[in-house]
Amino acid sequence: MLTRVKKISFFFFILLFFSFYQVSHAEAMSVDSVGMQVVNGKRFLVHQVAAKETLYTISRRYGVPTKQLINANPQAKNNLQTGSLLYVPRAVAQTKAAAKPDPYTLDSNGNKIHRVAKDETLFSIARQFKLHTTTLKQWNNLNSDNVKAGQDLIVGLPPVTKSPTVAVQKTVPTQNTEPIAPVATTTVVTR
Repeated sequence: MLTRVKKISFFFFILLFFSFYQVSHAEAMSVDSVGMQVVNGKRFLVHQVAAKETLYTISRRYGVPTKQLINANPQAKNNLQTGSLLYVPRAVAQTKAAAKPDPYTLDSNGNKIHRVAKDETLFSIARQFKLHTTTLKQWNNLNSDNVKAGQDLIVGLPPVTKSPTVAVQKTVPTQNTEPIAPVATTTVVTR
């Protein structure tokens, strides 16, 4: 009887696992785009809007700024409808990130300095330079996470250089190297 219960429980667990697996993959498939399309030499993903989606959630899903999504789909700014198709720009976001290597300058102390651009946050700068926000706040004496466009931030410290090692020659006084003759001693034992 116990073996039969174990078999039924195991079968139920496997069935439950596969049902969750199918649901999660069905959602992943619906999240993806409907296809690719080239318009005026620009590559776009075509996305079909699902219920309760907003421009913000779609922009986050594809890693594209909301402004670029609106520029590609001006009709969607005020009237986003379920089932409508949106063009999601692809090449713009990828080339913009690839064209911008770590932008910084060096100050007189050798610190790497980054000038905050419009729409940058402390978090995005920290991520760009592979730092923690607490490190950036400490290096720049910041009390909050707020930064302003045009503000200069230290994003890297100068490399620590080891002082050159100097070989020191130590002179040791020499001793007489002639062998020492053993000293004869006599021991008297009395009883």
